[in-house]
Amino acid sequence: MDKLNQAKIFFNTFYKCIKNIKMYGNVKSNFEKFLDETYEHLQGYLNSFGPLVLNIEESKIMFENNTIYEDKNKITSLPLYFYRNGIRSITFLDAIEKREIEKFITIISQHDFSIHMNLIEDLWVENFSNILFYFVEEAPKDYSWMIEKDVPTDKFDFTLEKTESSFLNFKKIEGKEEPSIITETLENERTESVLKTVLNIYLLETDEEKRKEILTFIKDFIKTAINEGNIIELISVVDFSKEAQIPLKNFEDLIYSESALELYFNYLQDKDKREKIAEIMINGGGKILPSIKEFLKSVDSPELFKFFKNVVIEICKKDKDALSFLLPVPKSFVPYLLEIISIVKEPSYSDFIIPFFKMEEFKNTAIKIFLEVAHREKWFKFLNEDDDIRISILRNIKSIENENEFKIIREKIVDNKFWSLHPEERENLLRIFSSWRKEDVLPVFEMMLRKFSLKKEIISTKISIIRILSRMGKDGISILKKFKKSFILRNAIKEVLKNYGKN
Repeated sequence: MDKLNQAKIFFNTFYKCIKNIKMYGNVKSNFEKFLDETYEHLQGYLNSFGPLVLNIEESKIMFENNTIYEDKNKITSLPLYFYRNGIRSITFLDAIEKREIEKFITIISQHDFSIHMNLIEDLWVENFSNILFYFVEEAPKDYSWMIEKDVPTDKFDFTLEKTESSFLNFKKIEGKEEPSIITETLENERTESVLKTVLNIYLLETDEEKRKEILTFIKDFIKTAINEGNIIELISVVDFSKEAQIPLKNFEDLIYSESALELYFNYLQDKDKREKIAEIMINGGGKILPSIKEFLKSVDSPELFKFFKNVVIEICKKDKDALSFLLPVPKSFVPYLLEIISIVKEPSYSDFIIPFFKMEEFKNTAIKIFLEVAHREKWFKFLNEDDDIRISILRNIKSIENENEFKIIREKIVDNKFWSLHPEERENLLRIFSSWRKEDVLPVFEMMLRKFSLKKEIISTKISIIRILSRMGKDGISILKKFKKSFILRNAIKEVLKNYGKN
């Protein structure tokens, strides 16, 4: 394999490790697997070609003037994260150990890419022996780094020699002044104060044109918050807008844009913000479900699946048409979909369950939930389906409730095919049929008893009819007395009449 492809493969597994930690918050799930692969591919490169140098541009990771990774998203971009922190080159030396690459990945992953500006200090403290960094000191010291003009745009042609010589320069930034927590807090408070003032003006303003201007200002504020990855300001503008009784539909094209949704997804590990994010998502309705589905394809966390399941449930409770936005779902999502339908209990969702009747691993659960949510008339439409489906539905029908249901059950009982049905199905059909009016049921039972046959299954079914008639009072007993001389049935009838006489 050539140098370029080997470098690409290494970086891809390296980035998977970072995403895994950022997604799940700790070293679990597939991390160990990705770490082993990363170290293996790095060793493969180092053994074949010597030290590996990766150059950093604003949106790209470069290898010998070739782009091996690119991400232009300002919120999640790893190249931009390195670039904003002043790193222009990373070199991996031959003697690197697995624990070094693991520590390096952990340090990179533990902070928010969009706001953390102390990566150099974090790396310097660790004092890596076999990972070298070339950096520049123009990295900004406050949140104005989000403005493009504040970012140095000069490009560098790095070599291993330059990277090695610059590594010792880490100590130069030891005395760097850091933005204080108090300063940041005051800045946030000023932002909230301005926002509240603007919204109060909106409430008091009666001129429609001026109200539109204020809404435009708020929209610009939201755009800036999204572009800068500032989740706190975005949540604030949503909260304050609700307080000011400004409908969120004025801003929904922004707060439910792909960029905004990606921002919410990136902050789900922050439990302090998760509740607010859930509230925003729920208000977004069905239109955000495709984005949620796409995001979940890369999720392996039961906790996050549970979070999104609850979000989808609340969305569907508010809007019964919302679930259609989630469909179709991958096979791995089916259990969650069935659980959502079971909890929401929206009858129209029963149509979404039907395809899973044909999938063996989901059949029983799907039928059970179908019976919980579907209207009864739909149950009866499936009495001509496969055995498992028919029998499951018949088990759950306690009685006949209308003429139409009676006709459907009667038709199945008087059909000659009735006698060849599964014994449990025959028993359930007879039980259901007997729940209807006696004047309609008794003549059919009498007709069935008159059918002559020595077949075992027919005789056992007739004995079931005898037991049913014995519980239908005098009218049922009077029919049984007509058959007490029957050679085949007389013993069963004699026993029933004997017990009836005792009672």
